[in-house]
Amino acid sequence: MNRVPAIVASLIVAFAGCKQPTEIELKPADPGNDAVVAVVQPIDSTAPSLPADSIAILPADASEYAGMILLSSVTYSDTNGIRYGAFSWVYFADRDRPFRILPATPVLGYYGIPLLSLALDGNTMVRDPHYVRGVLSGREFKWGWEYSLDLTPGYQPNHTYHWQSAADSIGSVDAQIASPDNLVVQSPAGGSKVSRTSDLTLRWVGSGDLTIIISKLTEGGRTQPVLTVKPSRNIGHLVLKASLLQLLAKDKPVWFTFVLANRDASISVGGYNSSVLVQAASVYNTYVELR
Repeated sequence: MNRVPAIVASLIVAFAGCKQPTEIELKPADPGNDAVVAVVQPIDSTAPSLPADSIAILPADASEYAGMILLSSVTYSDTNGIRYGAFSWVYFADRDRPFRILPATPVLGYYGIPLLSLALDGNTMVRDPHYVRGVLSGREFKWGWEYSLDLTPGYQPNHTYHWQSAADSIGSVDAQIASPDNLVVQSPAGGSKVSRTSDLTLRWVGSGDLTIIISKLTEGGRTQPVLTVKPSRNIGHLVLKASLLQLLAKDKPVWFTFVLANRDASISVGGYNSSVLVQAASVYNTYVELR
């Protein structure tokens, strides 16, 4: 896994560990539709380096899509207040060029294909080295390229963003997607203390396709999603049962990542035979301390 753009690195916060969850029923439940599901972890380290709390990409997405054209508006709410940033990140993996320390060792990542140029709404994106990281050593290895652009000063919700590149090692890129509504989480407030023996009410403002990700902190200090909550309808509130909270570690902060996302997986790039995901997401992170 590789480094993160500066705008993302300045926002990332620590997560705490929790026990392995199982599927839990929500309360109240629309018949058979609301779902809490354990996140299946990848068997190798090929997932994007940017954490789910910033780009809203889960391990299953990383396995399915080798090309990613992503845009995120990200908010963190904690006891220090509210921090905000917005950015775009683009990466085309060459899955014919895996990186291994030795031929028989696991795949650590894939080569990031360089583009002749890449622009978002006419603004040239920065070409950054793409790094993969040794699982045991933590050592980083440069393996191709990725692209980023800080959008914090001028990000707009409900705006159509347009990426373009000239043909080079792969065909020209021409992709666009609308950013979702602005997302604001009203409850729980960052740093709230919550009883594990009582149901927890989540409240938010923002229309669209909503997913809630619950994450922990790994031994290496990186965030790891363990649960996803997918409401059948976005009605601005949801109640998590105490039985779910009791699966999470006591006296540890638990982070909730609320995601409104627009997605398009229909784009194709000539000369690039892998699937591509275009996503614009409004991401809001808040945490509670379980007692």
